[in-house]
Amino acid sequence: MAKKKDFHMKKYIPLFLASGITSSIGQTVLVRELMVEVNGNEIIFSIFLSIWLLLIAVGTYIFNLFTKSIINVKKLVYSLFLSLSFIVPIQFLLIRWLTGKLTVISGLLIDIPSLILLAFLVLLPSCLIIGFLFPLHTRLLASSKRAIHTVYIWEAVGMCTGGIIFFIFVSLGNNLFIMFVNSLVIIAILFIVFRKKYLGIIFVMFIILSFFWKDIFILHYQTRYPDSKLVKTIDSYYGRFDVTEQSCQYNYYWDGVLFANSQNENLAQEMVNFVLLQHPEPKKLFVMGGILNGYLEHQLKYPSIEIDYLELEKNIIFNSHFYQTMRNDRVNFIFQDGLYYLRNTDKKYDIIFIDLPDPSSLLLNRYYTEDFFRLIKNRLRPNGVAAITVSNAANFLFPELAQLNGLIYNTLQQVFANIKVIPARKNIFLVSDSDYICNNADEIISRMQRKGVIGKWFNARLIFDRCNKIRIGSFYKAIMSEKLEINKAKEPLGYLYTIQFWAKHLDVKLNKVIQYLKNNPYLIFVMVYLFLFLVSFIFTKKPVSFVIYRENFAVLSVSFVSFVVQLILIFLFQIYYGYIYYYISIFIISFMMGLPLGFSFYHKWKISLDWLWLIFFGLLILIFIFSIKCITPLIYFPLNFLIAIIEGAILGKLLKIKYDREKLSASVSFYFLDTIGAALGGFIIGMIFIPIYGIDKSLIFIGILVLMNLVLRRRLGN
Repeated sequence: MAKKKDFHMKKYIPLFLASGITSSIGQTVLVRELMVEVNGNEIIFSIFLSIWLLLIAVGTYIFNLFTKSIINVKKLVYSLFLSLSFIVPIQFLLIRWLTGKLTVISGLLIDIPSLILLAFLVLLPSCLIIGFLFPLHTRLLASSKRAIHTVYIWEAVGMCTGGIIFFIFVSLGNNLFIMFVNSLVIIAILFIVFRKKYLGIIFVMFIILSFFWKDIFILHYQTRYPDSKLVKTIDSYYGRFDVTEQSCQYNYYWDGVLFANSQNENLAQEMVNFVLLQHPEPKKLFVMGGILNGYLEHQLKYPSIEIDYLELEKNIIFNSHFYQTMRNDRVNFIFQDGLYYLRNTDKKYDIIFIDLPDPSSLLLNRYYTEDFFRLIKNRLRPNGVAAITVSNAANFLFPELAQLNGLIYNTLQQVFANIKVIPARKNIFLVSDSDYICNNADEIISRMQRKGVIGKWFNARLIFDRCNKIRIGSFYKAIMSEKLEINKAKEPLGYLYTIQFWAKHLDVKLNKVIQYLKNNPYLIFVMVYLFLFLVSFIFTKKPVSFVIYRENFAVLSVSFVSFVVQLILIFLFQIYYGYIYYYISIFIISFMMGLPLGFSFYHKWKISLDWLWLIFFGLLILIFIFSIKCITPLIYFPLNFLIAIIEGAILGKLLKIKYDREKLSASVSFYFLDTIGAALGGFIIGMIFIPIYGIDKSLIFIGILVLMNLVLRRRLGN
């Protein structure tokens, strides 16, 4: 009988895996596609991810309402999985269509209500089903005392597997292709478990669709660019690169945002010459950005110059006009993260030219911080020059844009002796420890004539227009009115000010709200703690027992804290090491491996919940210490793995307590609180705390939350 029971349990394990795989792939692909449509950054990502988790929690809650009316569990599980295999690819295709219907301009920042509505409509179907499936799966193992533990562990393994599948297939096709692969996995698992012959027909259908994914996607995606021809679209680990053609001009988009075009001769001449004339005899040049706008062609007009050009995304270089038609031995291409390269190279440069988009994300903000400016200073030769560009306005700096430019200026002042600014198409911040840099029109005209770099668009008239005393004086007046603040990697004010600048375009007034949040951090901390207490109270069955409430709050808290720690560790790794996709993927997958490990073996470890919370707090202290001074970024891997194991062990013990009291019905409240905790962590910390308060205060906040749980157990619990 025992063997028969074990076989009965093992029969359904592939279903639990399928649920985790679909959750992982669906979340990754659908959120990535939504990010492309709305020009998303980390705040938007936090919103989307929180909505995904929230809707799964809602699906679990809905199950509780219909639990008594469910008669045939197996049939319902089969039907839900079969519907998922069709729904998830359809959701993917709906994103583009719904974007148009909601009158959202593709590729532009949109108002938050429309953005949230779009995410809810797109993510709702699959999230509700995934949330519904967890307690339903526990019913399949109703005879086992470890039913909920077994389902949770194998779903976590499935999520890890889904991450690996995405990692493998993203370089072989695009997001739609990965959706078809996910559907094939679901159908294959359904056939293994239920042996329905007609599933073979559906399997073959998805295989055929997989062969034609490119044609289907191009036909579907072309509607994004109604006035242009979509020439090429490429998905990679880092995002999506699109090339369109309109009136003999090629336009280049990254994650849906136009960032370059093939007819930018005027911009290239202006930006390149203003920078290269700041050094008497530049020989060695390091460049980030500008290849698609034609920068390299003009930089090579300076004799004897050698260029190291860096781009994280290789497809940007491979599809540039320069690479395809004008390759030159004087240009060395580097495919790495800029921060990683500069931190690890021994090369020194006469000029370092950074021409990137404004710090509209935490990733981009790294290139505008005091830490990065000190790094590039160490990579300059004696009398070397660095140039950093920031957005400009035609004749008047908006207060938000002045705030951003003032922040960058103040940050550069902490590192370099001399700073000059040229208010060109983009503001060019020139920094050096030499006195050769200048923004005097007469001097730059003289240098231009000596070098013989007069062009159609770069001439005395343009130089005088950009460098006249009135224009420069107006710029300095605008930025000097801002209070002295420094942009740091762990306190990303540049990111915050860029968001405020774009919010201005949407007529969203964030300044007063952000200022209030910045001025009252401890009040906000208390309000969030009270909110978390309230959420736990609302979803505790009445009449409320303190012991039950304490356990529910603990489930919510550990999921909240662990999700936030994931965000913080990944960000710290990027600060100290760079954005290396392979490492980030291993980072996430290792967490998903540690979680089921702790969940599986908690009962074999003779460690009380009190000690587990204390160990958790100790790990947070270590993270805080390493965030101040990191000996090696690789330390974050074992920390990440240990955090996952401890979270799994705490959740396992809490579930055991809940199961002993509530039996199978514990699956609903446990999974709901676990998911809602992660959702709130992503939303509150990712959207508010990290941008406004920085990493250190965010760590202090979650550290106090861990101590609260320890106090509840040690004092009030007794």
